[in-house]
Formats: sequence, C-alpha cells, structure tokens
Amino acid sequence: MYLLATNFNAMNSAYQTIRSFFDCYGLVHARAVLKHFIKTADSGKTWNHSSPCDVVYFSEKISELIEAVFTIINTFDHRPEVILTRDTGDECWLLTDYDNYCAWHHGDTPWDFFPRHLTKKEFLDPYIALKKFTRFRNIHQWNETIKDIAWHSLSDVSLDEFYDNKSVLRTYIHLNKLIEATHLIEIRMQPEQPKPRRRWSDREAMEKLADTVTSDQPPVASVIAGDAEQNQYPCSTNPNG
Repeated sequence: MYLLATNFNAMNSAYQTIRSFFDCYGLVHARAVLKHFIKTADSGKTWNHSSPCDVVYFSEKISELIEAVFTIINTFDHRPEVILTRDTGDECWLLTDYDNYCAWHHGDTPWDFFPRHLTKKEFLDPYIALKKFTRFRNIHQWNETIKDIAWHSLSDVSLDEFYDNKSVLRTYIHLNKLIEATHLIEIRMQPEQPKPRRRWSDREAMEKLADTVTSDQPPVASVIAGDAEQNQYPCSTNPNG
C-alpha cells in the first residue's frame, strides 16, 4: 500500500515539475536559453549572455524536467487528454486549434508556440517524443551530459563531443524535443479553471505555415546555426514565464 502511494505521489510530482518549469520559462525563452547554452559550450568561449548563475539555474531546472520525464515514461503515466486523435482530416497539424499548443504569453503568436522539432505523430502524442528521449540516453547519462554542457559553457574549453561519443547536434535536437513535448503536455493538462488564452483572428500566417508542413516530418529543419535569435531574460524577469 505504501509503495502504491509513493508511486502515485511521484507521478503527480512529475507533472507538477513540468508545470513548474514552464512557470519559470516560456517556450520561446526556454528554446533560446537552450540554444545559447549549447552553442556557448561548443564555441570555446565563456557564457556572456546573462549572469553565469542563469546557466546553473537552467541546468538544474532542465535536469529536474528530465527526471520528471523518466518518471512518467517508466510508470506509463500517460494522460489521455494529452494525446490527440489521429483522425485529423485536412488539418493535419490542427493548426487552428490553438488550445492544443498555444500558451498565453503576451507578444507571442501561434508560430512562436508551434514545435519545430516534433513530427506529426509526436505532435499528436508527445509521449512518443519523450520515449525517444529516454532511449537516446538513460537518466544518469543525461544528468552527466547537462553537467558537461554547463561546465563547458562557463569555461573557455570547447565541447567537441560528449563522453558517450554522441554528437552535439543530436543532443541539441533531443533536448528541443524534450522542451517542446513537455510544453504540449503542460498546455493540454489544464486545471478545472484553465488560464485564459489569447485569441488570434488573423489566420494568414497559420495558413501559410500549413502549406509548408508535411505529415511525417518536422515543419522546419532546425539546427543550431539556423535558429532565430531570441532575447534573453533572467528567470525572475522573464516576460514569457
């Protein structure tokens, strides 16, 4: 009985950890910090985008998020409201159903919230992306990887490759999948009185995006060098958090 209660509390805590992460970092902010986090580690230069304590804090929060994801996957705690139906008709990405992927931050648009690193199947079922994340490295390896990136970000020693010989680019893509998939979970798991969402009346941008999206591939071939630059804010003053 005690074991069952412990597992139940751990599952609840895992989803609370996801919510806590996005209370601090909006999706746009989190992707921008991750980009600079890894680019700085790989550049041989010292972090200069904000206070060095932001590197430490982000590495701690992303490690907590990783631990929560492993708990969810290992306990098969998949919430039905997170998984969308596969019978989507012509709207293959459900782009106009903003409640499925858009948060409530002022100044951001549906395109800002749209995941760049998820396939259609992963968009419909974010747990698929999280399963891939947990198979890419185990939890101990991921913790060591985050520590490695943080150390190289704060030093002038370049991160050429990880100790497990996995590439920096593949690591970057999987961490983006982690952030985008957990953001979809956070959006779709709303309390009884959900946070108010913005309403968008201009569909032109979304219709243009729909024309470029295929059914099985991510909408944008995102790589580190090609991502758009985003402004950086410390967590305490993040307008998106």
